[in-house]
Amino acid sequence: MKKFLNVLENLQNAFRMPDGASEMTRNLASLDFPQLTSVLPYRDYDRDSGLFVNRSTVGFLLRAEPLIGANEQIVYVLEDLIKSKLPRKTPISFHLVSSKLIGDQLDRGLSEFRWQGKHADKFNRITRAYYQRAAQQQFNSPTGLPLTLRDYRLYISYCVKAKKRTAAVMTEVAHTLKVLRSSLDAAKIYTQAADDQELATLVHGMLNARHDQLYPDEVRVGKFDELHQRCVDQRIGIDVRPDDVLISLADRQGSVTSTRAMNFMLENNPDMFMLWMGGDNLSNLL
Repeated sequence: MKKFLNVLENLQNAFRMPDGASEMTRNLASLDFPQLTSVLPYRDYDRDSGLFVNRSTVGFLLRAEPLIGANEQIVYVLEDLIKSKLPRKTPISFHLVSSKLIGDQLDRGLSEFRWQGKHADKFNRITRAYYQRAAQQQFNSPTGLPLTLRDYRLYISYCVKAKKRTAAVMTEVAHTLKVLRSSLDAAKIYTQAADDQELATLVHGMLNARHDQLYPDEVRVGKFDELHQRCVDQRIGIDVRPDDVLISLADRQGSVTSTRAMNFMLENNPDMFMLWMGGDNLSNLL
């Protein structure tokens, strides 16, 4: 994923340079679907060990439950994990992913909460529209605070360099996976190993973003498919501009949707921010 972002950054830098627009256009024209997928390192998934075998690395991906707070015990366990239990000079990454693809979760939640009576259908539609608007824009609350409905997931990724798959490398990474999960379990952080289907769905949703989409695309990974080939939609169009990247995709009905991808860097502390200590705080604002 980082290599893909570097490619886009290089194209944007070329656009800003004098006489760089023509060079950027040539580079962008050569960035077709096969070359775009080749930037991604993902290749194979070993079901026996739960490890990913990439182009030049072997690693794993964990999905953890995001915490709304912490205490001294959690901080101590995480500090001990990083200082004494993980291999030196091998980075471990924590990714907090926010997604508005909550359509399936809304369907499950609203199926257990349905209005009854003469006007049940009307009120059920209003309730659904209320939460869909909260995902697309924000909650319509009396306070006017910019509260949105999102699916937050925490992913933990780790990999080591390996030119080929060997028993020694697989054993080493599998041992690190067990140590990491055991330590996180001691901190009461539930984790689950992500498989090839979850990785492909995650990367596919990030690369092929559509701002008006609430339901995730169905990504199927075949037995003989290489993972990087399942992460990019063949119909994708990328327009690199000075301040953003325009992603164009066609939906199932054939209509094309364009979505801006932007990079936000926090230069100053925000004027207003909130740390939730419980779900009641959020419900009180609504």
